[in-house]
Amino acid sequence: MDQGSADMQAGTSGTAGSTSGAAGNMLYRITLRLDDGTPRTFMQNTQPVFQIGDRVNVQKGVMRRY
Repeated sequence: MDQGSADMQAGTSGTAGSTSGAAGNMLYRITLRLDDGTPRTFMQNTQPVFQIGDRVNVQKGVMRRY
């Protein structure tokens, strides 16, 4: 999981996909485009609550919609 080096980041959700993990567990891959244009990819166990194009805030590895 890439949480970036900053404590707080903001960007736009780009893609969301699911990947089957060990023992059938689902992992969701979320790719964000940060305000400076760089992409960040996060993996999480729960389905994202935001849609592609939503503005999100990442603070200490937790994504929240604006």
